[in-house]
Amino acid sequence: MKFPIFQKHKKLEKSIKNFYQKSKELIIIGERNFLFFKRYPFIYQWRRGIRGFEYFNLYIVLKEINKLISSKNLSKKDIEKIRQNLEEIKKDFNYFYKSSKELLPKERIALNFEKLTYNQSKNKILLELKKELFGMSKSYVRCI
Repeated sequence: MKFPIFQKHKKLEKSIKNFYQKSKELIIIGERNFLFFKRYPFIYQWRRGIRGFEYFNLYIVLKEINKLISSKNLSKKDIEKIRQNLEEIKKDFNYFYKSSKELLPKERIALNFEKLTYNQSKNKILLELKKELFGMSKSYVRCI
């Protein structure tokens, strides 16, 4: 006999693992495009004009949530709350992931021809993607 709480926990584990793997993939894309690199085993550095801080915060948060869920020490209430939160951000996260996969290689190419900043680029497509994902200021928080 399978318990409903166990089944919900397994679905939640699979869902957060998907989020985590996608965030990890963005880091790998950044590394492959020489935009991010490990400065120390626990610290990454990114090229000037690249929004590395946002990618790494997302990655670390999802890594910790993945670890928490894998520990299996969650109540039914905790599982339901996390599931609801993931469902709420799923659409925006997938949009961010897809757009970032497009943005990161474009940034590498642009760095060959110009100095990038958080709000300037000669490449209009690149600038629009950055504006859509991060806004035009250094400390942008997208309110949904």
